[in-house]
Amino acid sequence: SGASPVNPATRGDTSIPMLRRSNVLKGGPPGGSSCLTAGVALYVIRRGKRREPALARIDGLIVYPIKSAAGVQVDHSEVTWKGLKHDRSYCIVVPVEESQQGARGEYRVLTQRTAPQMSRLHPSLPNSGGISLIFANADDDLSSSIRVPLQREGERITVAVWGEEARGIDQGDGVAEWLSRHLEVPGARLIKSVDKEEFLRCLPPKKGGREGDGIDFQDGFPLLLLSRASASQLISHVPIAVGRCMDYRRFRPNILLDGCPAYTEEKYSTVEFEREDLGFSLDLTRPCSRCTVPSVDPDTGIMDTTTKEPFPTLSNLRRGAVLYAIRASKKDESVEAREPTVARIDQLIVYPIKSAAGVQVDHSEVTWKGLKHDRSYCIVVPVEESQQGARGEYRALSQAKTPRMSLIHPSLPSSEGITLSFMEDVEQPSTIHVPLLTDSRRITIVLWGNTAMGIDRGDPVAEWLSGHLRIPGTRLLKSVDDEELTRSLAVAQDSAEAHGLDFHYIRPLDVLSRASAYQLISRVPVEVGRSMDCRRFRSNIILDGCPPFAEEKYATLQFQDNPSLSIDLGAPSTFCPN
Repeated sequence: SGASPVNPATRGDTSIPMLRRSNVLKGGPPGGSSCLTAGVALYVIRRGKRREPALARIDGLIVYPIKSAAGVQVDHSEVTWKGLKHDRSYCIVVPVEESQQGARGEYRVLTQRTAPQMSRLHPSLPNSGGISLIFANADDDLSSSIRVPLQREGERITVAVWGEEARGIDQGDGVAEWLSRHLEVPGARLIKSVDKEEFLRCLPPKKGGREGDGIDFQDGFPLLLLSRASASQLISHVPIAVGRCMDYRRFRPNILLDGCPAYTEEKYSTVEFEREDLGFSLDLTRPCSRCTVPSVDPDTGIMDTTTKEPFPTLSNLRRGAVLYAIRASKKDESVEAREPTVARIDQLIVYPIKSAAGVQVDHSEVTWKGLKHDRSYCIVVPVEESQQGARGEYRALSQAKTPRMSLIHPSLPSSEGITLSFMEDVEQPSTIHVPLLTDSRRITIVLWGNTAMGIDRGDPVAEWLSGHLRIPGTRLLKSVDDEELTRSLAVAQDSAEAHGLDFHYIRPLDVLSRASAYQLISRVPVEVGRSMDCRRFRSNIILDGCPPFAEEKYATLQFQDNPSLSIDLGAPSTFCPN
């Protein structure tokens, strides 16, 4: 989607908004995600109506990308109705016995209950490219790893998770063979949850779920909450010979609390957060019935089948109820009251030269012209004599007719100028430094029906470009000084009067979600699509964490970490042959 900053710095401002990779975006209808950060304090509501003061602090956030495998500690995480982002989004399944096959599917979920060695399986946090797995042996030198590329079009497999039907996408034979060998379980396969717009399975109302609540491969609820004091209190009652090697990991919580007495989490029905901008709260739904998984040593993958601790201690200590940790789910009311998080900025890309390669940056200043340095240079060629007129004697060159421009890789400009590399030969690229000339001729060009002005960068770079692009007469232009408009954005193009931009097509920013790009690419014939990625669409802001084409549904994006800046999403970009 084409986009414009709503309230960035104007000329003369001393403070320029900064856009950063990983900024969290807000906007859109209820049902999106929110962001949870370690260290945030909590308020609580008792099972009555009285609101309590700050009770505890989030001490740890743990994501379990693969059901029943090791967890990954994170500093922050988006929270959706399905729980923490990426939590239980993968699952290992094995074939069921022929006598048990039926409507629920031909596979069952593998867990530490029957395969305790799964605790030694350490996944990375998934990304758009897939997930990495490490099987940790006692001797780290013998640990084995595998990279699992994301398979979006694999076979769909139906499995039963605690009596409920779930679906997943098979991730291929390579990881299946690797898992079968290391887990010593024949026929093991790795499956990935279906697209975000689909629910793997719904949480039944009889289990405390609301209509439309969905989860991935979790046992019962999207989140599990535990206080550090509760874990320590329980472990202190376990015989020392067994308990000294135990910690909270045995109970596999998503949210680990600190600063509250033991078992406090059992007393409350709702948790709210001290930071009001988080925009959501948690329902503490019901205690979690503990199975035999806490008897597994997470470091060795060995289950204590002799003492079965901490199971007996838990049963005695908690009045015979074998319950530990509290299941939680995201609460309705607060989400209805404020707009949720839509996505996270995954990449920021600046294109210093129009139609040349982009430069990934971690942060960028934002003005009415877009990201700093974006399209601040342009390559032009003379127009035919018959076409010369009031619009100028040069026209902008682009990949639409000159695809070799994609091989030009510029540096970010500085006060010294800009460096260009032509990457036709990656091992021996041709490079030229273009100094910033302060006294040079101005050239007027036509750009999509509007007149633009630029400053010529001289003959050496012109000859270099003409040779590599194989187009005589090419020249490099730099946009005019910031206090002048290189070109005005017409009011007819849905912009405020006198907004300026450099050598962009129509609007100063282009926003694209990674999911949209890959949804489209997945439908391209495989022999062509396998070489495609987000770069084909030349966007400035790449979003992650939202469903495909979500960016088409919103009019404005706001930033959770930068409330002074928002972005108007204009008309969708009409893509040319680039």
